[in-house]
Amino acid sequence: MLRKISDPVDFDCGVIVLKGNHIVYFNNVAKKLLRDSYVGTIEEFSLKMKNSNQQSLSLQNLKISIHSIETFQIIVFSKNKTELIKKLTYEINELEAIMESSFDEIFVTDGDGYTLKINKAAEENYGIPRNRVIGKHVSELEKSGYFNPSFTLKAIKKRQRVTGMQTTNKGETLIVTSNPIIDESTGKIVRVVTNSRNITELMTLQKKLQNSQNIIEVYQNIISNANPEEKDFIASDSTMKIVMETVKKISSTEATILLEGETGVGKSMLAKKIHLLSARHNKPFITINCAAIPQDLMEAELFGYESGSFTGAKNTGKKGLVECANDGTVFFDEITEIPLQIQNKLLDVIQEKRLRRIGSNKYISLRHPNITLPASGSFL
Repeated sequence: MLRKISDPVDFDCGVIVLKGNHIVYFNNVAKKLLRDSYVGTIEEFSLKMKNSNQQSLSLQNLKISIHSIETFQIIVFSKNKTELIKKLTYEINELEAIMESSFDEIFVTDGDGYTLKINKAAEENYGIPRNRVIGKHVSELEKSGYFNPSFTLKAIKKRQRVTGMQTTNKGETLIVTSNPIIDESTGKIVRVVTNSRNITELMTLQKKLQNSQNIIEVYQNIISNANPEEKDFIASDSTMKIVMETVKKISSTEATILLEGETGVGKSMLAKKIHLLSARHNKPFITINCAAIPQDLMEAELFGYESGSFTGAKNTGKKGLVECANDGTVFFDEITEIPLQIQNKLLDVIQEKRLRRIGSNKYISLRHPNITLPASGSFL
């Protein structure tokens, strides 16, 4: 709605606003110059100006200018018209600078839809200079394909603010808000101000993000539906493919397996893969890092002990790690760290499938444990 100015700023000049033959406003300077607060008809005002004496008002010393805006006439009289022009020019330039510095498009029409003013952002959105737009009706610009649809026309028709998406002749996407300005005294639309933001780049990024999410979903589906044998390893090298084929073959056996390779090449991962592909995949998979166990505790950790076997032994005894892997798979990492005196007992486990706890004279039978032995570090 058209905002009423309750406390206008006074210049160094008198300002009188006429609508038809009636004075509807005058400022404090005009009041002082006229020495009268009377607001009546233009005829009465003119008569008072003629009858004024030189002390109250000297028309000869005043510079008068008349301006017409819409249905109003603005009479300005001042002893210093130059100062008024400077102030008005400054305000006009300030408003122009504000419009031009706006990142968003500003498109102004009159109440009928004829273009009055656009800013630089609007020129960039449509790729045309403003002199080809000013004075044209928005329906004509719409038919010419500069933009579609026209939200100015929608705002005029609905007599309220409207917002929506608009495309331009350059293929740009804008989010547009058109706001009608209505004169309270007449109820007519006097201006339509449209603000538009170019969201083309944002829409492009949104599409790229959606495409990326779609690609991720495709790969997730491929992985989730993949053969369990292919989930842990993806091999493209011919040598690695041979290794993976070998892993599939030996996983179905009960044989002790030796893995060879430098440190860090993935022997522990291959051992886990063999276990998962075997018939024992739902049984324990025990990894023993021989380098992390003190040598004086190695035998007790690997083979366990009976109650009272040595000082500090638990009263209930303890299972060794090898026994814990019974029916499953035990993976020896850094096997070269096992002391010589223990290797004989380990050989008994590998060959005879049995072990004897410390402090016991009875053997415990192992039900098909799979043992992986890595050379240069690991062993199953």
